[in-house]
Amino acid sequence: AARMLMMMLEPRPSLDPDFGLSSSAQAEQLAAEMAVPDDPSDIERQVALAGPALSAGRALATATAVSRRHADHDTIRAIAEVLPGAARDGAFSTVREALRRLDEIALEPTLADDVVAARTALADPAVLADVCRAPATDADAAIAGEILHAAGPAGAEVLLDTYVRLAEPKRSLLRPVMRGLSEGILGVARQRLRTADPALAVAIIRTLPQLGDRRAVPVVAAALDSLDEQVRFAAASALASMPVPEAEAALVRGINHREPETQRHVVREVARARIASVVPALSRALEDINVFQRTYETRKEIIAALEQIGTPEAEKALRGFAQRTIGLGRKTKELRQRALRVADELARRRGVDHP
Repeated sequence: AARMLMMMLEPRPSLDPDFGLSSSAQAEQLAAEMAVPDDPSDIERQVALAGPALSAGRALATATAVSRRHADHDTIRAIAEVLPGAARDGAFSTVREALRRLDEIALEPTLADDVVAARTALADPAVLADVCRAPATDADAAIAGEILHAAGPAGAEVLLDTYVRLAEPKRSLLRPVMRGLSEGILGVARQRLRTADPALAVAIIRTLPQLGDRRAVPVVAAALDSLDEQVRFAAASALASMPVPEAEAALVRGINHREPETQRHVVREVARARIASVVPALSRALEDINVFQRTYETRKEIIAALEQIGTPEAEKALRGFAQRTIGLGRKTKELRQRALRVADELARRRGVDHP
């Protein structure tokens, strides 16, 4: 039987006329001959002997086929032994068939514990990391998602840790998987962002908007309070890319951040995304006479942001600031003049006369 298994990768007509192995030898045919009900004790030995000559996927296909002829403790252990290797090698269709077969076998109460043990072999973090890296097609990624989902919290943890380190082509394949495991991913992200080094934290924050899940907003918004400036900046950029009211509310709070450079970065991101709903908050910040809270540079950024947003409400906010009578310092006058010029330009673009 082992000799027959070893021939599977390179099936060819036998030179020995008595041997009788055809060039189209298949796993099912071999399984039929191997699965002798009264002698199942050497199934593991047969697969192990053939292992060096078989790909992991072919070995799993053979073990699965054997289990269809005769399912017992030995055949399940044989599947468990080759299942992780097949998953790591990207033999996803074969892995799916094996998992379905295990589900069928689990209906037999005496074999249920063996099936659980076989599935547990796929929950190893090293195996799951390779599963994340292996997909080459959307179909592969879908099956990888099934494996990761079955692994529970461990699957979400490995997926996030691996995803942030992958190149974009692989990420694009796994993005639907990320969305499917959104709840678990967010749980892992919360934990990681409490302790992660800044570089990893930035990578995680940039990833969370791709989930398309508004529950990610508070996780990202909390990072605005990070002690690391780059983490705060990443959080502001991520929030600006999330078109939901909760994210806009978090950006309004960011405009009032205690640290002026973070304020300015939030304002720039609001401008880049042209978030019109934030105009009232920008107007209030521009009118703020607290020079320690609103520096000259911050106010210049706010004027530039209102220009980029360019709505009638933005123009109105600029004119309101330009007509203020409080604060007659040189820099304040300069800001008012700038605001008035921008307001006039916005009116001209809209084809209306300014007051």
